[in-house]
Amino acid sequence: MSNMAILEGVLERITYANEEENGYAVVRVDTGRGAGDLLTVVGGTHSSPG
Repeated sequence: MSNMAILEGVLERITYANEEENGYAVVRVDTGRGAGDLLTVVGGTHSSPG
C-alpha cells in the first residue's frame, strides 16, 4: 500500500522550503473546492516537468 497522494491545485504560498538539503517544504494550495480555503501541504517535494 502506498502512502502517496496526488493533489491538483494552484500553489498559493510557499511558507518554508529547504531545497538544498532535503526538499522539505510547507506550502499552501488552493484546491478549487470553494470558500477560499487553502490546504496546507508538508513534506518532501519535487518538480515534475511540464
